[in-house]
Amino acid sequence: MIKKITPNMMVDDVNKTVDFYKDILCCFDLVVSEPEKGPFDWAMVSCEDNELMFQSRESLCESIPLFKDIKSGGSMVVYIEMEDIEECYNRIKDRVTIIKDLQRTECGTVEFIIKDCNDYILVFAEPD
Repeated sequence: MIKKITPNMMVDDVNKTVDFYKDILCCFDLVVSEPEKGPFDWAMVSCEDNELMFQSRESLCESIPLFKDIKSGGSMVVYIEMEDIEECYNRIKDRVTIIKDLQRTECGTVEFIIKDCNDYILVFAEPD
């Protein structure tokens, strides 16, 4: 039985990525990192019960050599269901790369789509 799924995303700069999720998105907190200070090889951030892990290319390639020739970022979409989407959109829209502006979808949600600092795609959605 699966109890939890937490993505571990390959990034070029773990510290920069943690700062983006903490300072730009404003709802994530750093939970743990390796090492605790200085340039991180790996870090986990959380927002309520939701967690994301970020691992440096160098560190991840040591564990999984298959990643050596794979570009960081842009290879997955993180779907984030939330409340107060308009407030979030207005708070971050001038600080991020917007892929799709705030809009109502045929699926019954209000969504907007951005790129994070590693070109990963983040979809923010609120049921309408």
